[in-house]
Amino acid sequence: MRATGASQKASHRVIQPTRFKVRAIFKSVFTREYEVLRSHLRQARKKVGLSQTELARRLDQTQLFVSRSELGDRKVDVIELRAICKVMGLPFVQFISDLDAELERLEGDSPKTAPGTQ
Repeated sequence: MRATGASQKASHRVIQPTRFKVRAIFKSVFTREYEVLRSHLRQARKKVGLSQTELARRLDQTQLFVSRSELGDRKVDVIELRAICKVMGLPFVQFISDLDAELERLEGDSPKTAPGTQ
């Protein structure tokens, strides 16, 4: 019986850090930068004339996958972003370059703080 209790404690220790990681990822989808990414994805999809349903079909995903990605309910990783660009017929490097230019522009609009102060 003692071994069972020890394995339960070990199991609990493994689960605990996972919850912290999920919270950290969850918060990052609500940054200003991530909103710009989501906006660029939506605009690109609409510009090429695709509905969420059609984009999902091309990605072999559900419409809910696309909707959650655009709303920020799920995080899009770089491999998924590349696949999305590819099925929309957009050069991935160009998409990233345009995104970076917009982020740089926004950083230029932000008030600067002195190093070491926040």
